[in-house]
Amino acid sequence: MSDERLPVTVLNWRETNAIEGRILVHGQDEASGRNYLMLEGTDQFLDMSLKEAEEKLLQKEKALSEYRQQHNGEAGQQKAR
Repeated sequence: MSDERLPVTVLNWRETNAIEGRILVHGQDEASGRNYLMLEGTDQFLDMSLKEAEEKLLQKEKALSEYRQQHNGEAGQQKAR
């Protein structure tokens, strides 16, 4: 898996209209003969990416607020990259 923090979820194929993601593995259980498929869904990955971006933005906003308090409300100069 691309991110170990993503949860593993078992779906009932008969109750699922559509799935979307990257196939990780497929095979057949030797004991039961049942086929299985493991895929990495896109929905939870996107949710986690959005949450991480929001956290980074909050950190940047906090740092800017602290800078403004220390420098009498000035925005400061941007550094050239």
